[in-house]
Amino acid sequence: MAGEICAVEKKLKEMIAEVSWGETDCSSIKDADRLREDVGLDSVALIDLIIALEARLGVFIDPLNPDEVRAFATFGSLRRLVAERATLGA
Repeated sequence: MAGEICAVEKKLKEMIAEVSWGETDCSSIKDADRLREDVGLDSVALIDLIIALEARLGVFIDPLNPDEVRAFATFGSLRRLVAERATLGA
């Protein structure tokens, strides 16, 4: 289980680096970091991240579901959502 969480965290950080065009130091991202304020993702980067999650990990995010939208508040909350739903072999 711990290995799966580390794999999810690594893939998620890689995707954040890509959608931020390398402007984010992903090695320093912590669970409590807010994706917009602390990590620095803007609305376009967040949409790109949603698309990447679906395409690469099979994680569908419903933008009309408030619980799923709230998962994008912090890195940790998003990591937990992705860990629950991800297809890591994808």
